[in-house]
Amino acid sequence: MISSETLKKRIARAEREIEKWQKQVKFIEKPSSQEIIYEINRLYWCTLEKVSVIEDQFRNLGPIRRFIVPHTTAYLCARCNTKIMVTSRANFEAIFKVTWKEQANVRKHLKRYCETCQSALDEEEHREKYYEFYHPLEMKKETERLKKLPYSEYLETPHWKKVRGQALRRFDYTCQVCNSKNTTLHVHHRNYDCRGEENWKDLLVLCDKCHELFHKNGRLAK
Repeated sequence: MISSETLKKRIARAEREIEKWQKQVKFIEKPSSQEIIYEINRLYWCTLEKVSVIEDQFRNLGPIRRFIVPHTTAYLCARCNTKIMVTSRANFEAIFKVTWKEQANVRKHLKRYCETCQSALDEEEHREKYYEFYHPLEMKKETERLKKLPYSEYLETPHWKKVRGQALRRFDYTCQVCNSKNTTLHVHHRNYDCRGEENWKDLLVLCDKCHELFHKNGRLAK
């Protein structure tokens, strides 16, 4: 998360840059540096204008990226429940998996994480892989314990919740059979012997209808 002090320093630096530029450019009615920064950010964050088009409106100012102030989106982080802040359009696209022009298509039900929480999740995953590599006996004991649990209890374990979440993210919260979205999804085991050590190939993401058909007919719909 970007601190308020960092934001203040960025804005102050941008204002100094604007003042230098103003000395080189003659205005009939000279706007203040704050007004110019506001207008640049308004065009950048609130319109679909290309960056090159915005830069053409402020000729001699050079690249406008150094004047961009981080933008707070309307979407909450699934981990810390704070609004996700993005530092650029590219940063927005990386988090929400859509292009800037397709921002209206962001699916609100999907879990997204701010940069701080995503870094923490990546660090947790790294520690787990480290533990698996250097403590294989402990991991083997834990896997055997998970296999012995009743299935209903296994579905409540932190291990399964993590595996389920990874499967949903991997297939972009989409049913693998009918490609339906914005619906209740199930993560189905192809083989129940793999409990506790699932590979992504052992799992299927299915909507309610396809999941019910599978359990009723013993096979997936064609």
